[in-house]
Amino acid sequence: SLARIGSPHGASSSACRSAPPSPTRGLRPELRMSSAASPEGGEGPVDVALLAKWGGATVLQVATIAALLKGLDLGMAQASGLPELAPKALAFLLFGFMAVRSRAFSILDNSRPTKPSSADSDWNEVEVDSTESKKSLMADTIRPSWMPPPIAFPFIWSTIGVLRAIASVLVWEATGRTFFSVPLLAYGLHLSIGDTWNTINNVYQLKGTSAAGVCFVFASVWNAIYQYYQVDQTAGLVLAPSGVWLTVASVLIWTIWDLNGRDAFLPRADEE
Repeated sequence: SLARIGSPHGASSSACRSAPPSPTRGLRPELRMSSAASPEGGEGPVDVALLAKWGGATVLQVATIAALLKGLDLGMAQASGLPELAPKALAFLLFGFMAVRSRAFSILDNSRPTKPSSADSDWNEVEVDSTESKKSLMADTIRPSWMPPPIAFPFIWSTIGVLRAIASVLVWEATGRTFFSVPLLAYGLHLSIGDTWNTINNVYQLKGTSAAGVCFVFASVWNAIYQYYQVDQTAGLVLAPSGVWLTVASVLIWTIWDLNGRDAFLPRADEE
């Protein structure tokens, strides 16, 4: 799902920290994208191969989750003599795992962040290569003063993870204890899109593509909420806070894009 947004460590809440754009020297080739491209054109040709990689990885993740759900249905149909609460416990554990570790189903780099090395560093959701150039890219990002403080993100995402698991179990029960169902597949689609977005935003550090991609994350979470609500109204309402938070996060991503030079929406191939 959408990663916790990075926020300034120790920054003032009344002003934005500004910094000059950092160089991209030292990054591996696929990360040396245009850092000052405009959304209208950009510098260099669009990296079609990279777009295909992200799209293919997303489709593969959805297919993997769908196969797992279908396999569970087949397995539960053959199981007998299980304690009455065993299937429900299994469902809750599965959906809880998916809520917090869906990236395990992705072939992309969805690594998480390491702790900032100093008080002047930023706390980011994703762990990136420990090169000075990548750390500089993170530290030089200008963020709005209204961004929630770093301490808020673990509480927000822990709460959302629990609510997602509860809502999914309610849907599972409302559909006759079926894992492979339209609402749960819609949820799997949302998680897959979110994990690909995490790679774009946090590993590749492409603010323009991140701004464009977060629209898909936004649309997919509200589609999942709608699908949940159709089969169980309570499940839809329980999942709704996830949509509310991702709406706020989407506004934040677009604000960061606006404050940092409005990079191109599509990734640009390295012309060097």
